[in-house]
Amino acid sequence: MYLAALLLLMPSCRALRWSPRSTFYDQAELQSMANDIVYGRGSPRIEEEEEADELTVSALPDVQNLTDLTPRTLIIDGCSGSTYILGLSRRLMAAHGVSVHPLGEGGYHKEALLQNIGFYATDAERKELESLDTTGALALSMEIMGRRGQPLLFKMNEKPDEWEPSFEEVSSFLKKSAVRAVHVVRQNLLDWNICRVRDCFDGGALGHPVGTEGNESKLCFDRRAKPSIHTFAQLKPRVLVTRLQHDRARRARTAKLLKKAGLVKEKMYAEDLLGFEHISSGLDGSVEAWSKVLKLWGVEPKAESIRNVLSNEPMAAKLPDPGPHSEVVYNIGEVTRILERHSDLAPYLRL
Repeated sequence: MYLAALLLLMPSCRALRWSPRSTFYDQAELQSMANDIVYGRGSPRIEEEEEADELTVSALPDVQNLTDLTPRTLIIDGCSGSTYILGLSRRLMAAHGVSVHPLGEGGYHKEALLQNIGFYATDAERKELESLDTTGALALSMEIMGRRGQPLLFKMNEKPDEWEPSFEEVSSFLKKSAVRAVHVVRQNLLDWNICRVRDCFDGGALGHPVGTEGNESKLCFDRRAKPSIHTFAQLKPRVLVTRLQHDRARRARTAKLLKKAGLVKEKMYAEDLLGFEHISSGLDGSVEAWSKVLKLWGVEPKAESIRNVLSNEPMAAKLPDPGPHSEVVYNIGEVTRILERHSDLAPYLRL
């Protein structure tokens, strides 16, 4: 009787583990996903302005001197595949003999630490976590998980001016704690902004999501679980120009700030890390990119191990190349005309 009851419950248990990446899609839905988060090399490489002066980067510890308890962080923004990249990082680290404890949404903030680490803490430690500031709670969380033999792997947003309580305090703590950081950005800033509008992350300043008939959509982030319902971005062209120029400048400042603080050596592109999901991209580019990430995290990369993990991901070599922006921008005519007047922004367009 108990076995029969268990068998009846099994389908619902499987349903709880449902993920868009493990679902079978038709070709139109796969194209929608490819256009939504552009992981492949459908866009030309866009050269970004870098600071001309050479930055002195504080010495980072050699790979050989790191222990498996070294904390790692992923500095990345939403609409860059951040949640999936975090999970994939865990699987790749495990394939190299390092078991990490990933912190998902909320990253290093105390509320997320209480939710993710509190389960492993004693009552006294949980009370202490609740009383500490952000860096103090993070330090205690590292200690708690260290006892379990699992270093932390946590996300931080790609806007250091929003780090709490301040960039100076957090960056100093990360350095003192020997945290290894990897900075990942989405290369095509137009794709990134379109995603933010379609997910309602932008607050309406740049535009709003609409359906195929131009009617405003209320799906927002939930659209990701419903690829058969197509959502466009209705953009404000003049605001878009200002936004793209601002984002380029902000990204350059962020890269300089992170380098000067000794936290990172270089930035990685999400499109390269996840290019293996596209039919035409092949694995080689992603294997090379992930090799760099693991090296930056203090793990000696093994190309064959990386290749095996990526090849077995549910969406490996299943997505078509990203289509033109007309498939995701409702007022593409207006957007095209204004971006083509700016030689530095026109390369973001796929026509």
